[in-house]
Amino acid sequence: MNFYQTDQEIREAIEDLRMGLRLTELYREKRRQYIGVQDPAEFTKVWAQISHEERRNIESKALDFIEAVCRRLGETSSGDQRVALLLVEWADKSKEYAPFDVLLTEFGDFEQRGRILQLGLRLFPSTLTAHW
Repeated sequence: MNFYQTDQEIREAIEDLRMGLRLTELYREKRRQYIGVQDPAEFTKVWAQISHEERRNIESKALDFIEAVCRRLGETSSGDQRVALLLVEWADKSKEYAPFDVLLTEFGDFEQRGRILQLGLRLFPSTLTAHW
């Protein structure tokens, strides 16, 4: 599912990341926002009460947002090793395609490149990874 994000939301998220927020934290914040609760304890209660389909929908929206942020980070911050570390951390945690693609196409050489390349090639079909 593709979820529309405004340019302003993406810019604000990137600024929060530059100030120390992690992509995993941003992902959790977006899920809370989509449910309409800010308190993590309240989120847990609400999360347990919603259907599996609703959970998948919320996770999909949050992942779409993080993908858009990852892509923008690649466009605006390629070569910044701090940003590369954020993306590596998210790639390791999420196993989503976008951070691997951004890292391996936009960031050139970074410390974990070999490991990320091997993991990405294992996780994703060669048609998606031929340009790496």
